[in-house]
Formats: sequence, C-alpha cells, structure tokens
Amino acid sequence: MDDKGISYWMITGAKWYVIIVLGGIFSLGRSIGWLFHDVWYSMRGVAHKEEYLIDKSPSKLFIAAAILLLSIISHIMTAMLIFPMLLGLQHLMRRQSQGLEMQTESDDQAVQEVNLWYDGIVYATGIDPIAKKLRERIAAYIVDNSEVIDICCGTGTLVFDIAEGCNHVTGVDHSIGMINYANKEKVNKGLTNVEFVHADAGNLSLYQDHIFDYAIISMAIHEMPQAIRLPVLREASRIAKEVFIADYMIPMPINKSGMIFQYLEYSAGYDHLRNFLNFRDNGGLDDLLEKAGVIIEEEITEYQGTVRIVRTRKATT
Repeated sequence: MDDKGISYWMITGAKWYVIIVLGGIFSLGRSIGWLFHDVWYSMRGVAHKEEYLIDKSPSKLFIAAAILLLSIISHIMTAMLIFPMLLGLQHLMRRQSQGLEMQTESDDQAVQEVNLWYDGIVYATGIDPIAKKLRERIAAYIVDNSEVIDICCGTGTLVFDIAEGCNHVTGVDHSIGMINYANKEKVNKGLTNVEFVHADAGNLSLYQDHIFDYAIISMAIHEMPQAIRLPVLREASRIAKEVFIADYMIPMPINKSGMIFQYLEYSAGYDHLRNFLNFRDNGGLDDLLEKAGVIIEEEITEYQGTVRIVRTRKATT
C-alpha cells in the first residue's frame, strides 16, 4: 500500500476517532448531570420521582463518583491522543498535496543544540518503559569490564542498565535537557563509573580511535537529519571496536507494534516526523551502513519485527 492509500485510511480512521471521542464527551456530560442531580436530591432527602442512574444510597453514590473520576481521566487522555496524531497527518497531507520533497540539510544546519518538549521526565516516564526489552537485548551482548559509549543516550537509562558490569560508560547527547536529566539520575544512583557529555554525535573528535569496546546507537538514527546520519555512523565505527545499532525495520510491518511506533513518531513534532519519513523513504539502515563502511555481523529483531538490532564492525580495507 502506498503513502496515499495509507494516509486515506489514517485520515478516515482519525475522523471516526474524533466522532467517537466527541460522542463519549457528550455521554460524559450527561453522566455528570445525572450524578449532580442524584447528589442534590440525596442531600435534601427528596425521593426520586423518576428513574436515574443511581439512588440515594451512600455506597452507590461513592461508586458513581469513582466511575465518574475514571471517566474524566479516560476522556482527557483520549482527547490528548488526538492532537499530536492530527498534526502528523496534517504534515503528511501537506507533503503529498504540494509534492514537497524532504529537504537535505547542510552540515551547518544538521546539528543544533536542542531541548524538546519531551526531553527529560516526559521521555523517561512515557518512552523509556516501552524500550525496556530493547535495552535488555543490547545489554546481553556487553562483556564485563568493557568501555562503552552510548551515542544519543537520551535520559541515560541504557547507560544505567549496563553500568554495573562495565569499567566505564559514557553517554553523549545533543539535547541539554536529556543530559541534565541523566546527570541528576546519576547523582541519585551514586554511580562513579558513568559520565554524560553534551556533544555533537557527528563530531566526536574528543575521543581517540577504538578507545571504546562498544558504541551503541539506539533508536536515534531515524530522528537525525539526513546530513548527519553518515557522520554519526562513521564516528561510532571509528571510536569503537564494535557498534550496536537499533532502529526501525524498513518497511515497517503492519501490526500492533508497528502502529504504536508510528503513532509515537507522528506525535513527536514536525522536525522529528520529517526526519522519520526521510529515513523511511530512503530505505532505513541498509544503505547507510554500506556507505559508512561497516558490515553486519549479527542481526535480531524485536517488537514483532518492527525494530532491528544490528551488531556491526568496520569493514577491513
């Protein structure tokens, strides 16, 4: 199915989703009215003249109030899901209707210091738990007493997961929000063999060749502007003996995990979505790995084949 067909069904689904949510909000309003009506009559000791949702029993009033609270929370969360998805759909429709091509950023434009809305606590509570299985898979490959660098480390969760068995672990990220959060967690955990560096992943000249046993780039290549993907991969293979890369399988499978991950990409903002679509349209990792001069030694998939983990090394010349 091409982009046009996919976008048609996504837009149709979004319309019905909005209708369902609006209908739910209407039903919620009626429920609130019923509850206040019954509470009012119960407090005044007036007998019901017609059938309502509940009677004046205190236990039933408590149950109704609990249900109402859960309904309010549910509807708020449902409504919050609509808006980021619609923003992503708007960009997709604009791209198709105007025939917009993904712009290739210059090297000067590619890397900027960022502090996105989801950096820090939002990412730690909303995204990190989803990636737990991925971190466990990668951690299983890391040999004890190793020197490791996590490129685009985010909140530092993977760094913390492997720190106990490693000699030293370095996390680098260009988001000052992520680095600040990771450093606070480092202090809270009392770790002395961990450091976080605010740095450009496309230029890691502060590190010597093969100074690390492993470099890890987890779920980050698809977020990057096209101009920086190759520099990041080349730097990773220069400073580490082996490189683990985890990112989306392209084409992404149409299953539950695939739909969840695509929703997250559409929800992350315009620039994030633009880079993801560019990554997808350019075939994902395979062409990048070849151009970076690395070869795949081992590969596994997770999340119903949606995410691939590749173990690579620099090709000998």
